[in-house]
Amino acid sequence: MVKKELIKNLNISLYENEIMAIIGKNGVGKTTLARSLAGLLNFKGNTSFGRNKKERLRNAYYMMQDVEYQIFFDTVENELLQKDRINDVEYLNRLRNELKHIDLWENRYDHPQNLSGGQKQRLALLTACLSGRKLIILDEPTSGLDYKRMNDISEIIKRYSKIYPFAIITHDIELIFKVCNSVLMLEEDGYKKVYVQGHEKDILKFIKDGLIV
Repeated sequence: MVKKELIKNLNISLYENEIMAIIGKNGVGKTTLARSLAGLLNFKGNTSFGRNKKERLRNAYYMMQDVEYQIFFDTVENELLQKDRINDVEYLNRLRNELKHIDLWENRYDHPQNLSGGQKQRLALLTACLSGRKLIILDEPTSGLDYKRMNDISEIIKRYSKIYPFAIITHDIELIFKVCNSVLMLEEDGYKKVYVQGHEKDILKFIKDGLIV
């Protein structure tokens, strides 16, 4: 079987406080790139988030599109409660405030699998943001959400981008224009990274031309 090299000579920077969207048609390498940055796949290149797969696994958090696979515990509270911080009053107060902020405080003793899709998405995103990793990677975080819940997700991302950079695989143009600073446009024969502000027409044209399906 011949292996296909999806992304050639990719050289990008992701800065502190940056929220970068990754867009392109299916099969162009968006998920491959994201999983490589997160240490879930090997790749030949170098990244400042880890010199090898093990370091990247430790430094990056990858939130899957289907968050069902990243829910493990018996209550919402336990899903978020880190064992080494169970007696950390400051952390517990922060956790309480965050649960209230994303409208899950009343659900803190519920089983996560009994939550709605939007609630699970917010829980998974909060888990990622509380992980303390150096890079947060999100795969279609607003997929299937209505406008209100998309706004909820957007607000969480914007708040936590003050702490971590984000890389977001998305087809959601509203999310891009609402929260992202930059966009990485992947094509089969190359790539282009642009800032959102001032390049709105380029981004829309990229989508309109049928490169995202």
